[in-house]
Amino acid sequence: MNKEQPDPVNPEFPEAEQDPLKPVETGITPIKRRRFLKKAATLALGGVATLNWLAACGETATSTPPPPTVSPTAAATPTQAPLPTNTAVPPTATPVPTPTPTITPVPPTATPAPTPTPAFKPLNFGVVGDIRTAGPKPPQVAYQILERLKADKPQAVILVGDIINAGTTAPVVREQWNNVNKAIAALAPGTILPTVGNHETNGIAGVLPYFNEAFPALPDNGPGKYKGITYSYDAGSVHFVSLTSEYPTRFHYVGDQLDWLEADLKANKQPYTFVFSHDPAYPVGPHTGSSLDAYPKDRDRLWKIMQTYKVTAYICGHEHLYNRSQQGGLTQLVIGTSGSAIYGGYGGEFYHYGVFNVAQNGVAVKIFDSLGKVRDSFTLI
Repeated sequence: MNKEQPDPVNPEFPEAEQDPLKPVETGITPIKRRRFLKKAATLALGGVATLNWLAACGETATSTPPPPTVSPTAAATPTQAPLPTNTAVPPTATPVPTPTPTITPVPPTATPAPTPTPAFKPLNFGVVGDIRTAGPKPPQVAYQILERLKADKPQAVILVGDIINAGTTAPVVREQWNNVNKAIAALAPGTILPTVGNHETNGIAGVLPYFNEAFPALPDNGPGKYKGITYSYDAGSVHFVSLTSEYPTRFHYVGDQLDWLEADLKANKQPYTFVFSHDPAYPVGPHTGSSLDAYPKDRDRLWKIMQTYKVTAYICGHEHLYNRSQQGGLTQLVIGTSGSAIYGGYGGEFYHYGVFNVAQNGVAVKIFDSLGKVRDSFTLI
């Protein structure tokens, strides 16, 4: 029995063998067979794969004639169309939303309330010059002056030094101070603000403690060894500062108190300030050269500090006369004798004392003699 050879064009799909004893089925022509196969392939695979499958079966999609036969020697491997490359498209990054900044509301800055200006406090104070004598008691004229001053009811009284002429023994010095305290007791309840003169010690350091013994209530806010004799004190709307210009071991010198003074004046809040000491900064009488001018650099620095911090006036004694002067716009008042012997030939030759009425618009000053006559009158601003 002979078998049909496979289709040379489609060796993978041989024609089915026919049984010679089985009747040949009719009705399915080759044309129908091809159409059936073509449609099935189209439905099953579609596209390029369908055409390749039909070609394998010896079919074509159209009636286009087959390509010319290629010589076996020059046969070339048919070029397969490249499959489309699927280029990976990177996923589009989902934009990260920009965070909305949280704005913390800033509370409005409260405008600080202005510091209330302290209520102004007027003040009436007196100044008494040198009253020292050789005896154990103040001279008679000093009592007269203190009695007149009492009538003005001063709330404070400055004693510019040389209050006593210190003896050489403790009992004598104590007696002198007791007599002074009895004399000034008439000025109570006014606050007594003394400063040390050269005659409080006469250069004997051992008698200086009796000054503190006589005035135990003085502030002790001064620097170092000057506590209790150099000090500052407020009364009313006035700031008072006492400097020690006659320390027993070094007369006429204030250089080691100036840093303290500057700090004190810088911290001062009062509208009026009076600095006082025994020695003039600018003497006009016989104590030229034996006052603060003995140390001109320190004297000049003192004056500059007082100018910088707008001191109202510098008050002193030492020279037994009265004098008012200005240096660089700052007033110096020499209220030099309320009982000690008058220096003649320099002007201002009378016993005297001063009364200062401090008001908000200025300080009215009157200088009286021992008979109560006004010898000078002016206003400090």
